[in-house]
Amino acid sequence: MMTNRLSCMASAPLNNYKLLPALISILQTRNLTESARQLNVTQSAIELLVKTDTLLTTPLHIAADFAQTYDLRIIALPIALKPQQYYLLRHAKHHQDPEHTWFRELCHPFLKNHLERTKTLGMKLLHTYK
Repeated sequence: MMTNRLSCMASAPLNNYKLLPALISILQTRNLTESARQLNVTQSAIELLVKTDTLLTTPLHIAADFAQTYDLRIIALPIALKPQQYYLLRHAKHHQDPEHTWFRELCHPFLKNHLERTKTLGMKLLHTYK
């Protein structure tokens, strides 16, 4: 994901995305280094995107979800990545617990639907900015 102000970076070489010292310098000049370390990682990354000229690499379905709320652009990575797998995990002591089993069975279809819907939306948004 990226802000509209960074459209010029969409065609930049991969090495440009590895410029961590430059990112740290930008954060320091804007007094954002301390707050970026202390907040929820995902939410603080989104706040940083909205308020600065920065990039964020994140799964497409997460990018699509945030792009519905914030003024963000979704652009494909210049490299291919393997598909990600998601798992619904629980502690072994709750595996046979009827309440936990009921809750997992209740949540699983919702989570699966949300993931599929946001992936589809992400693909649409990705092709919008080509």
